[in-house]
Parts: sequence; C-alpha cells; structure tokens
Amino acid sequence: MGSVWPRPLWTGVPAACILAAVLATANAAPADDNARPCRPDATADECICRQPPPPEPTHLPQVGAGAVAVRDRLCEDQGDLREVLASFTAFLRDTRGWFDSYGGFTVDAEEPWPAEFNDAALAIVDAARGVPPTSVTPEGGLELEGEVFFDPTQPDTCAARASESAGRATDCVAVLEEFATYYNYAQQTYAADGALAFARYAALLQEDWERYLDTARSQTLLELTINSALYRRTEDARFDPPPNRQLIVLHPNLVMEFVDGAESGQKLKEALMVEIIGVNYWRQERWYLPSGASVMTVYSDRADVNDWGYGVSLHFANLYTLGVSRRSGDAGVFLSIDLLKLVEDRRTVLEHFGR
Repeated sequence: MGSVWPRPLWTGVPAACILAAVLATANAAPADDNARPCRPDATADECICRQPPPPEPTHLPQVGAGAVAVRDRLCEDQGDLREVLASFTAFLRDTRGWFDSYGGFTVDAEEPWPAEFNDAALAIVDAARGVPPTSVTPEGGLELEGEVFFDPTQPDTCAARASESAGRATDCVAVLEEFATYYNYAQQTYAADGALAFARYAALLQEDWERYLDTARSQTLLELTINSALYRRTEDARFDPPPNRQLIVLHPNLVMEFVDGAESGQKLKEALMVEIIGVNYWRQERWYLPSGASVMTVYSDRADVNDWGYGVSLHFANLYTLGVSRRSGDAGVFLSIDLLKLVEDRRTVLEHFGR
C-alpha cells in the first residue's frame, strides 16, 4: 500500500504523537451540529477546514495572511500533503524578518541555530524531522522543538512598537503570541491532515491484520518463529501490512487418504500428514486456484502397502488441502481441512509479529 505523505517525515514518530495532533485539532474545532471528531473516516473539511481562522492580526498582517494561505491550500485548492508542505515552507520563506522591526532575536541554545526563527523552522523541515509547533515561553520568548528559545533582543523597543501597532499600551508578548497563533494555525494544517492520513492508513492496516488472522493458514510455533523473524527484519514492521506469504515448515495435519493398492476395507483411511517444506500465499482470492503448495510425507498403518508415503499437496482458499502420495508403487490421494486453525491463538500470532 503506497503512502500519501513524504515517508521520511514519519520515521521514528510514535503513532500516539501523530494521533495527538488529530485530537488537538479536533478540540479546536467549532462546537456546532456540523462538527465531527477527527476520526479515521473524517475528511479534511470535517476535521480541519471548518475551523474559523484566528482573529485579524494586529501586529503581523503578513504572517496572518501567509498562515491563512496555507490553510486555503488544503481547504480551497484541495491540495495534497506534499502541496500543503510546500505552501508551509513558502510561508516560512516569505515571512522571514517578521520580527526585525521589533528588535530581532537572541537565540538561547547550546548548539548553533539560525538567528531567524523561520530559518530555524525551515532547517527542521528540510532535515525531514517533521513540522515543529511553537509556543511562547513563560519568560516571553518563542520555543522551538521543546528547548530552543528565541528571546527578544530589545524588549523595550519591541513593547513600544507593539503598542504603536495596537494603538494602545501592550507588551512584546502580544506580538509573540500572535505569531505563535498564526504559525501553529499553518502548522496544524499540515500536521493534522497528516495525522488523518496516518489514522486512515492505521485503520486499513488493522483491517488487513484482522483479515490475515481470519484467512491465513494456521502456523505452528516453529512456523511463527521463522515467518515472524523474516517479517521483522524491516525496522518499521510495526506499521507494515502482514506478510503476503507464509513459509510452511514441518506442518502436521490429519487427512483422509485413499490408496487403491491397499486391501479391501483399508483403502480409505485417516492418516497423519507432515508438510516438510512449502509456501502459501494467503491473499489468493480465486478459490479455484491454489493458494499454496508443499512437499509432504504421510503415514498410516495399512495392510499390503508401505506405511509411509511421499508426495505433494496443494492448498485452496487457505483452508482445504488436496494432495497425491506414492507408497512404493501404490498411489494415493488425500483431502483435508486446516484443523489447527480451529485452535490457533490469535494473540500468540500477533505477539510473534510484534503487533
């Protein structure tokens, strides 16, 4: 299943953090009869686009217009996530220097960071570390990535300019709060829609795993160990669909076998079959085509023929097995159903696959 977002942005991001963005956006939605929670089946319009924009900007009209343009890219132009991200980065580039007239920033960070907030945010986006939110610190600065502070270099100058633009006495914090409001409005446009996309993917993923548990052939502990080890070689297996195939290794089953060379009354008899090695493609939806095959051995105590036979088996619809065997010069045919599926522990399967 192909993803609809730039994959590196999600690497290492816990699902809970992504879904938290959905909930945060949902809480900000207007409480009217048309509003719906940001469920996996919600649309961007239902979850994001019905939110009213922040109040008209008092201090930063260019920032306010740019943030609204990012939201419009999603809601009016029906842009996808890549287009919304491009609009967000354009917003950061176009509004560079928004704080210069208020005295500029002093950066409080151990590592070197750009002195311009927008450039620092762009660096995070360009490094594929996501689209970071911001907040105003208790000391009156801007926080980025939870630890980097952008403090006003000239608080008195900032307060004077803020009072001038507001037409009343105010302070520098009002400017920073207005910026944070509009910046996060633009940031949530990408983050919340991205979280919706992830939630929809997660819902489909859960359905796929449920189908795997219901449909795939049973697996012994040995087969689970082998198949899960092959599956979990990928680092992001937790967010991957189930494997498309199952290796069959020393898999036992009871069959009803007909051997024409056996004496009368012994021709049709139950037997123990062990599939030595094989493979099954559980997504096969055409019942008349085999979903898998294996090399097998079969055992039954019969008169006039060897107890052990060898042959091949074919699986149909992941449930039925039809095979042929040879006991020296005697041929046999057998049929069975996947009896182990009746006692398979679904939780054990999921635990082996790290679900």
